[in-house]
Amino acid sequence: TNVTAGTHTYVITNSFGLYKVLLEPFAGLLREQVTIITDKFLGFLPFDVLLVQPVEDYTTTWAKLPYLINKHTISYNFSTKMMSEFLVKKNASHPENFIGFAPSFDNTKDTTSKKIQLSNLNANIEEVKSIQKIVGGKIFVKNNASLSNFIANITNSSVLHLASHAKAKNELNDNSYIAFKNEISHDIELMSIKKLYSLKMNPDLVVLSACETGVGDFVSGEGIISIARGFLYAGAKSTITTLWKISDVKSADLMLLFYKNLLLGIPKDAALTKSKREYMSQNEKKMYSSHPFFWAGFVPIGDMSRLPFPNGTSKYPMSLVGFLILSAVTATFYSIFKLKKRNSLN
Repeated sequence: TNVTAGTHTYVITNSFGLYKVLLEPFAGLLREQVTIITDKFLGFLPFDVLLVQPVEDYTTTWAKLPYLINKHTISYNFSTKMMSEFLVKKNASHPENFIGFAPSFDNTKDTTSKKIQLSNLNANIEEVKSIQKIVGGKIFVKNNASLSNFIANITNSSVLHLASHAKAKNELNDNSYIAFKNEISHDIELMSIKKLYSLKMNPDLVVLSACETGVGDFVSGEGIISIARGFLYAGAKSTITTLWKISDVKSADLMLLFYKNLLLGIPKDAALTKSKREYMSQNEKKMYSSHPFFWAGFVPIGDMSRLPFPNGTSKYPMSLVGFLILSAVTATFYSIFKLKKRNSLN
């Protein structure tokens, strides 16, 4: 994921080779939407960046490479057991469409060990503010983005969005965390995977716009034990998670596209795929910004059905829009009927 000229040759050389081994033998059987349950180290691979054909011209820009994402919409699941559970899980009702959390850090230390010091993020607060303008809902920013506020709201929203620092520690997974702020002391509060597994929540989607939330230790039969998997275990129907340390600013751009596409009423994986394609198109002439490092790290896991966004940016709910259209059609037919009846009398 190092953004250098050398990675361009590396991706071209290896991505098509991986595609030939992993997917090409079954390419003719693949539908447009593909769900992948990976095994062991393949859980760390974003299949989006596999190349579906060889590239002879090594000057081809990042945005113009023949990625798998240009042919298929890819989503993931940790295990067949978890996938089957999603099939029978019903949507919950929530008072909010969206609740976002974006703490500020300013090189503060955590309240427990005092060993973790986190730098401030440049775009996370603006990220959740911009998303709120699109979909409505509530946001908790700076010192209000506390662990207590998060726990108090985990059953109140269809979407929970966390734009923060996170860390996956493969050597001892309980030390993995997502960072919040303490409202009173303004120190850092860390939510560990152990704490996460003890929670009970019911969002349709948890978006983890934070570093390394999709990586962790592999457990045979259950997949990778990560922060993302912890949210699914706690009751979330799906997550958008990350596979590596992401760019704060570029991630905000991608997330804004993602929520705009969710409002179109398309499935979550399709919305993320469309957003990645749009991001590449917008940055096509920027060799640095179109690198897969900035977009491929986000992966969708779990139930990919459409989200219930009744408010969105529309002034009227869809039921009212439908009623108005039906009323207009009825009025038109009634006018035609009255006109014909008047003509027949004349």
